[in-house]
Parts: sequence; C-alpha cells; structure tokens
Amino acid sequence: MPEFQFNQLPEQKNSAAESPENQKVAQQLENLKRSHSQRHQLTNLEIWALVSTMDDFIPGFWSRFMVNRQVAFKEFLEQKKTKGS
Repeated sequence: MPEFQFNQLPEQKNSAAESPENQKVAQQLENLKRSHSQRHQLTNLEIWALVSTMDDFIPGFWSRFMVNRQVAFKEFLEQKKTKGS
C-alpha cells in the first residue's frame, strides 16, 4: 500500500500532467507567486521609508501612531461588542 503525504499530490503517471498547457499554467502560477512576493516586499520597504522619514521630521511619530492605533482598535472592539448585544 503506498504511503500518502497530505501536503503533496500523488504522482500522476500519465503524460497529460507534463503537457505544454499544464507547464504553461504552472509557469504562470509561479510568476504570479513571485510577483506577489515582490509587491509585498516593496510595500514593506515603502512603509519603512515613510516611517523613517516621519520619525526624522517628528521624533516619536511611529510610537505615538502605534499607541493611537491601539486605542482606536480597542474602541472599535467595544463598539462592535455593544452593537452585537
């Protein structure tokens, strides 16, 4: 009895899995994954540059922003709780 691993598909023995159409789709998926990863990294870099610049102009900007964000989030949760009751 073959042993199955849940994170892998069983091997296909037909040549359809290696058809040019399937290879093209697999390549497009790989390109999409790479593009998504690069966009995520670029967004992180842009946020870091913005925070660094704001901290240069207004020292403590990021820490104050994060405190305000935490307070706003707690207020949001309280509003959701009171609306739900």
